[in-house]
Amino acid sequence: DPLWSRGLGDVYKRQLLDDGSVKHAVIKDLDPKELCNELFSYALAKFLDLPVPNGFLAVVDSGSIKIKKSPIDGGKKFLVFASEDVKSPNVTFRIRNSVAAESLSIIKNLKNWDKLGSVYSFDVWVANIDRHLGNILIGGPSEYWLIDHGHCFSGPKWSASDLDPKKHYVHRLSDILTKHMSASEKTSTLGVASVFCGQVASVDISSLVEFSRIDEILNIIELDALSDFLQLRKSENYPITASLLGLPVLVK
Repeated sequence: DPLWSRGLGDVYKRQLLDDGSVKHAVIKDLDPKELCNELFSYALAKFLDLPVPNGFLAVVDSGSIKIKKSPIDGGKKFLVFASEDVKSPNVTFRIRNSVAAESLSIIKNLKNWDKLGSVYSFDVWVANIDRHLGNILIGGPSEYWLIDHGHCFSGPKWSASDLDPKKHYVHRLSDILTKHMSASEKTSTLGVASVFCGQVASVDISSLVEFSRIDEILNIIELDALSDFLQLRKSENYPITASLLGLPVLVK
C-alpha cells in the first residue's frame, strides 16, 4: 500500500538499486506530465547547485508496486520518479512539533539561509506554484533540501498555452516568508537572487532536456513551449523576484 496519496499519484518508500548499490528512496507514481516536471526541475536544480536529494528516473516491475499513473517503458515496466530518502522532517512538521521559541528560531534561520534568494529566484524561473514549508526538508539550522517539484511550470497538468514568460505565477514561499522579513533581510535575499539569476542566464536548457530524458515523454509542441518559456523567462527572473520582495529593480 502507498505511504500516502497525493491526488495525482501515490508515494511509496522502497529500496532502490543504483549501479549495484542499494539506496532508500521515496518513489512517486505520477502521470507523465508531473513526472516530467519532477525530472526536469531536478535536473535544473542539480545543475544550479541547489540542495535537492539525489533523484532518479527509476524502472518498476508491474508486480512490485501497484502503479496507476506512470508511463510504461516497453513491456510491463513503469517509469517513476525516485529521490533518495534523506530521513529528515519537513519544516512544517518541525514547526508544528516545537515550542514557540524554537518555531521562531526555525523561521529566523530559514529567512537567513544563504540560499534563500536562490530558491526565490529558482521558483520564479520554473513557475513553481507550490513551494510551501512542507516541501522543504530540514536537517540542522542551515541544512535544507528542496523536494516535490511536480507543480512547476505553472502546475502538474500544464499545457503550452499556460506558459507565459512574463507572468507572475503564485509564489508560496514568498507569501509565507516575505512579510516576516526586515528591510535588510529582503535586501540580502535579493542580492543572493541577483547572483543566482546570472547563473540561470547561462543554463543550456537543451542539454538538460536531454539529461532529464523528458524529450522521451513530452510531445514536440510541449517540449518546444517549455524550452522557449524557460529561455525567455531568464530576463524576467530578477524583476519578478524583486517585486516579490517589495524592492525596486535597479536599472543599470
